[in-house]
Amino acid sequence: MLYAAFSTLMNFEDLERFPNAKGLGKYGLELENCGVHRIRGWKFDYFRIDGAWNSESYPDITKDDDDSIFALIIDFPPRIFNSICEHNGIYSGHYKFDYINVDSLGREALTIRLSRPSETGKPHFQTVMKIVDNALSCGVDIRYINEVIISKAKLDNKDATFFFNEDNYSPQADKSCEVIREWFLNNKKAT
Repeated sequence: MLYAAFSTLMNFEDLERFPNAKGLGKYGLELENCGVHRIRGWKFDYFRIDGAWNSESYPDITKDDDDSIFALIIDFPPRIFNSICEHNGIYSGHYKFDYINVDSLGREALTIRLSRPSETGKPHFQTVMKIVDNALSCGVDIRYINEVIISKAKLDNKDATFFFNEDNYSPQADKSCEVIREWFLNNKKAT
């Protein structure tokens, strides 16, 4: 599995966290088989969608009554997370923050969950973009973001993990995933 670093200030000790890394590059770690994507001007070297809820990988994330939940998982240092919590405008009735430990990666991560996603998928994507924008606007530096995962809980959808590039697209992804994937394919820029 590939892991991505978005930091331009990483040291070589960080290489141990990203086993597929080839070395430090202009934008952080250079990874094999990774596309380059942008979220409103911010470059991401890696992006993954889990089409099915993986309770084994994320045991601390509980699924709400609604069978569709998006989780944006961002690895922040505690001091960054604390600054987010102090930002009043970041909370709303549509999403909330949890500070959890992602056992599969053995590290703490900030999880943003949507409890009431829509049926069409488009508002899902708009909300994800809003969450990223809000996090950045309240002091989160892109250099501290190491990995972004969007997970969609869907009871009738088994493993649909795929990378945002043409070669690794999973046909099992649902319409919501396709909306997000299409945006990234249309907005990605090579280094």
